[in-house]
Amino acid sequence: MTIGFMVQNKSMISHGTLLAKSLLVDDKVKVLVLAPEKEVTTIEILIERLASDRLQVIPFELPKELEKFPFADKVFASAKAESMTKGILLWMDVDSIFFVEPSKLILEEDKLIGYRPVDKKLIGSDYNKEISSFWSMIYKYFNLEDQFEPMTTSVDNVFIRPYINAGFLMVRCELGIFKLWVKYFLDLVYSKDIIPYYSESVLYKIFIHQAVLTGVVLSRINQDDLQLLPSNVNYPIHLHNEHPLSDSIKSSRDLISCRYDTYFNHPTEKQLFEFCGEVKKYIDENKDELKLGWFYE
Repeated sequence: MTIGFMVQNKSMISHGTLLAKSLLVDDKVKVLVLAPEKEVTTIEILIERLASDRLQVIPFELPKELEKFPFADKVFASAKAESMTKGILLWMDVDSIFFVEPSKLILEEDKLIGYRPVDKKLIGSDYNKEISSFWSMIYKYFNLEDQFEPMTTSVDNVFIRPYINAGFLMVRCELGIFKLWVKYFLDLVYSKDIIPYYSESVLYKIFIHQAVLTGVVLSRINQDDLQLLPSNVNYPIHLHNEHPLSDSIKSSRDLISCRYDTYFNHPTEKQLFEFCGEVKKYIDENKDELKLGWFYE
């Protein structure tokens, strides 16, 4: 199993170390750490820290004009990882942790992509209302009809038109989904149809990458070929108090994986989620380094 994630810069090395440690406990896993070309020498400290022949640091190119555009780097990094992988690639955000052996998470033989829906609706389109102008524009661009089954957001529990979480995705690399993500992201990100939305709300600029990914997926495969991954995968620790499963999920023992986002930016007394085992030890020793910054714009 190949798992890829991106480390943007030096400040994310502790995040990358924690995630890689949680992945490399599984000897069936190969880890690709993607880094911008100008950062790759700095990021290679991960190889020294983890001393595993199953971990590789890979540089990727990012157009200079997109260096400060929110999450453009994630788009280009995923395509590079895809180009180096045969079979299934699990692409995930660096501010994540696995709590079980990753190879236990299986993409079923008759499925092409394993996904989680977005956590909150935000720029998504309410399924029970007329399609929003933004998603109407996305559908028109990808020649899609408004005929898909809804997804349910994991935290605010809203029925929305399909909107896929770009932070955790299992793909069959022969589909070339991430290569297409780059192509259509470049086409759309500064198009005359998209730019007005950036003035309407910064959320459109932050999440356009995710909307484009959704358009690529829906235009290339049937919805029946998608596998909804369980709710204890990519569980949003930073939204734990709002999550409908917060009463049943008490600690990391209840999860397959999590994403923590800005959880460690909160005061210690508000960091109430229970981590267990070696993960807890690493977190306790590196909490300050696990705070999440904003590197765009």
